[in-house]
Amino acid sequence: MMAEFWIDRTDDPGEVVLTLHGALDLASGPELERCLNEVLAQQHARVLVDLNELTFVDSAGISVLIRAKKQAEERARRLLLRRPTAQVQRLFSVVGLATWLEPED
Repeated sequence: MMAEFWIDRTDDPGEVVLTLHGALDLASGPELERCLNEVLAQQHARVLVDLNELTFVDSAGISVLIRAKKQAEERARRLLLRRPTAQVQRLFSVVGLATWLEPED
């Protein structure tokens, strides 16, 4: 059985907030990649990716976020990862990407 995954999108002036729900893995990564590619092709200065509702992330999910972050930088946009769960925080620390997580305001 595949784990459920979905994305809530909120468009605000100058930015888009994507709230990820469920498991971000090999099966769901392509859906997030399509969404991020679409958002980054638009003229938003910032893309906020809210990780608080993720139940699981694997290396395939991390890879999607790494590619999106690089793509955002190439387009002079900011892609911010915020509100990680404890599991996501640990995973980002293990793979050396903890500095990519935005501190809480």
